[in-house]
Amino acid sequence: MPMVSIITPAHEAETTISSTLESLIAQSHADWECVIIDDGSTDRTAEIADRFAARDTRFRVLRQEQSGVSAARNAGLAQAKGDWVVFLDSDDALAPFHLETMLNHTRALPQADILHCGWRRLKDGAPWWQSHPAVKMDNPFAETARYCPFAIHAALLRRSRLAEIGGFDPEMTMCEDWDLWQRLARAGAEFAPVEGLMADVSVEAGSLSSNRVKHLDFGLKVIRRGHHSDPRIAYPVPALAQGITQAALGTACWYLATWLVGATIGQGDNPGELLDRVAEPIPPDADAYALSAIMMDGIVVGAFPGEPIWPGLWSKIQDKLPDLEAWFNRHSPQEAFGSLLVRALERKIADQLPTDVPATIGTTRIQPIDLDRPIVDLILPGIERLRCCIWRGPTLLGQLEFVVFGAIEADAIRNRLRMMFGLEFDDPTDPTAVAEDGFVNLPDQDDGRVAAASMAAPSHRG
Repeated sequence: MPMVSIITPAHEAETTISSTLESLIAQSHADWECVIIDDGSTDRTAEIADRFAARDTRFRVLRQEQSGVSAARNAGLAQAKGDWVVFLDSDDALAPFHLETMLNHTRALPQADILHCGWRRLKDGAPWWQSHPAVKMDNPFAETARYCPFAIHAALLRRSRLAEIGGFDPEMTMCEDWDLWQRLARAGAEFAPVEGLMADVSVEAGSLSSNRVKHLDFGLKVIRRGHHSDPRIAYPVPALAQGITQAALGTACWYLATWLVGATIGQGDNPGELLDRVAEPIPPDADAYALSAIMMDGIVVGAFPGEPIWPGLWSKIQDKLPDLEAWFNRHSPQEAFGSLLVRALERKIADQLPTDVPATIGTTRIQPIDLDRPIVDLILPGIERLRCCIWRGPTLLGQLEFVVFGAIEADAIRNRLRMMFGLEFDDPTDPTAVAEDGFVNLPDQDDGRVAAASMAAPSHRG
């Protein structure tokens, strides 16, 4: 009997399923079985699956009329023989040491019911955007009541625990994995993180579902269940039977909605329909900076841009932001919350940019200042916040930020330099010089500062 069963639902997966199954053949741990469920495909999915099963008896193929991914996984689970289960979708992959590492941890952590590793997105076979390392959850139910904590194939699950809660809910046609984690947590299952990025999600243009309304509706259903009772769980942990405090409900709903709003903007669409579907009011203590980070992630994943991501992506999304700002200003109990949110987004994006190249993101300006060159008055129409990146030769000394109203005098910059860095220098500036949009104090050519900046200011690497 195999130690672990991999359940792979597949529908119209002829272009991806071979890579997925090859990632199993490449596993350093060989004692596994894979149950492939062809969910009513009309392409070559079943033919490819049969070919793998013919050459390797560890693969088995089931066929069913198209019933959805939850029903397909449950069908595979009913045929599984291993004590442990991994759900691997037909367009994802496992790192070669995934099963070996995870199973080793079942021996080191015998109380664990769900072991979860880190995951990453791959673009053309290379890591793309932000990776997601495994994080210890002190209260798994509270966490899963607010968000989905990891990709489905990042988890190794005890099969007996899955049987206790009945597997996947067939009515959940999206966010079904998140729903599963939450039900397991409410039933008292033990979660344990495993270090390492061992679950790969291959992404390409258009791979993010365009059905964001459905994503929002099902995600909100999971969140609301997490803040109430759930009759599907026959024997919940008593303290979790009624869900977590409803005081956190609005925040969780708006975190999800904000990510999907970002993805919508990234895909070039209007997010108004999503915003109007959230019944929960924006909390009075909503954190604009936290929401801006969530929105930026959604924008990038939705847009799927080439490298470098910024500032090029900004030019594609900025025309969507005034309406978004106005909507949040109208609907939030915080005064001008939409303006705070968009300004925070600008600053988060500015954090991703190099420090040796001038750039404007909305009302935020990044301006390199070379101490070996004249410091001049800066005329910056429409700029509210100026970030001066201070260089001397190839060395980045640090950064200064100013609140400005379209302009700043050279003396103000010099005074802050003296205050912050204790610098004293002769001023070679022509008192009549004025930099329109700040292009006087700039390097003439690439002098290696991008590399220096990446070492001196790692938070700007993106």
